[in-house]
Amino acid sequence: MAQRQGGRGGKRFQKGQRENSDIVIDYSRSDFAPDDVVNFLKNELHNENLNIIHQSTFHGFLCLSVSKEDGTSIIRLNGRSFNNVPLFIAQVAFGRLRENVKNVLEFIRAKIQSGNTIDLSNLREGNFPLNMNYFGDVIFTCFCAGVVARRDHLRIQKVNFDDNGLKNASALSYIKTYLPNIEEISLRNNPLDPNEKVLQNLKNSRIRIITDTKNSNNRKHIQSNDDNSDDDDDSSDGNNESNSDDNSEGYDDSENDSSDGYDQNNESDGGYENDYDNNNDESGNNNYSDNNDSDGYDQDDDEENNSSEDSPDSDDLRAGDDEYHQAAPSRNYRELDFTPAPSQIKNNHNAELTPFLDAYIDACRAPSGHDDLIDFYADDAVFSLTFLKASSGSPISLLFPDNRNILHGARAPQINGADKVVSFIREKFKGGFALEGAKYEISLVSGQFFAVTMSGTVAIEKDGATQEYGCTKSLVVIGVRRRLVIANEHMFLRIPTGH
Repeated sequence: MAQRQGGRGGKRFQKGQRENSDIVIDYSRSDFAPDDVVNFLKNELHNENLNIIHQSTFHGFLCLSVSKEDGTSIIRLNGRSFNNVPLFIAQVAFGRLRENVKNVLEFIRAKIQSGNTIDLSNLREGNFPLNMNYFGDVIFTCFCAGVVARRDHLRIQKVNFDDNGLKNASALSYIKTYLPNIEEISLRNNPLDPNEKVLQNLKNSRIRIITDTKNSNNRKHIQSNDDNSDDDDDSSDGNNESNSDDNSEGYDDSENDSSDGYDQNNESDGGYENDYDNNNDESGNNNYSDNNDSDGYDQDDDEENNSSEDSPDSDDLRAGDDEYHQAAPSRNYRELDFTPAPSQIKNNHNAELTPFLDAYIDACRAPSGHDDLIDFYADDAVFSLTFLKASSGSPISLLFPDNRNILHGARAPQINGADKVVSFIREKFKGGFALEGAKYEISLVSGQFFAVTMSGTVAIEKDGATQEYGCTKSLVVIGVRRRLVIANEHMFLRIPTGH
């Protein structure tokens, strides 16, 4: 196969000669066998004869080399749930993966701010090993950001891509798959068309897209679905719509052709092929359809540019959306998004929280009622458990073989998700989690959440007999959408009462 040398990435292949696709899959769990993932792909694709030219693992990833057609099909499974874990899939040449992935992951970790924001702005001025002018490098960056967030148990809500020279928004097609909690993407000072279909899809999935109109006379803000402006209706329903479709359906080689001879579609160790075709899965359904409703986030309120002229709505926006979310005192009210908001629950926390905790204790006592108890936990609640050293034959050791004993043995991972938390409690305390004689103390922490310490006794059954243990629970209770939920729970079991 004829080769040519280029400025980046080593080997290059002549156009039309690349036949295989290198696919990288992150499946999060070390106890999953790679062959199980491969069999899952075959089942999902209804293709038992999936031709895998090469299979290996590297840095916790499953690496597959397949035909170009199979690669396109596999990419469409991005985000598909395998044993309750979404698969992260990207097309990355193996040579480029081996060369860069460790440095990219470490770089992204260093750019995390406040636990929920990744600042990837102006990467050309740093030591970032990838080139954000390249379509595939942007995809690889989003993939690695998702891997870091998942492996480090982070809830990333904002990503800043300002000043990176991004030209094709299609590279962001799967960012919501990689970062499922994302709420805002900043794209200031990038030569992007804000009307691209991918950005519209992201906006419709309730993600704030922050752009600007600098250095462009044609660029416009993304319009909300219920915008009644005559001028905007004309542009969004006409030529701009067709332009955005063309731009998001495929990658234009000429647009990103560089002087170093880089061939975007045909590269062995550094190239990527644009098989990310507008987020459509094999059935033709758009991956954003679950969140694509007409009641989405109004992008116009967040897309105000840096003009010295105030819009008629400026004063209202600066005043804040409601009594719990006041805007920053700035002429540019984008800063509203970075203003800490007080708790959505009023400061009279005893009146608010006492009925919630009493109802929670009642729900714990019920032998069944999984659905009732689950309503007390946040969707992403975290649960952990600790107990003192106990003999191997004690009821508590037999009940919790996967214990988090702080003195001996490997610690079991935390339990994440309301479903798993409640399932764990119901499995371990089949007769009902009766927190008898419960007493609790409530503290308001920084106006953001409540810390609750709860103590009492619980009953553990063994061989038909019941043994009571002392129990202390630490709860973090927050306000979400005007209701209280438990975001974090830690249980400490003490020695049996009377011993």
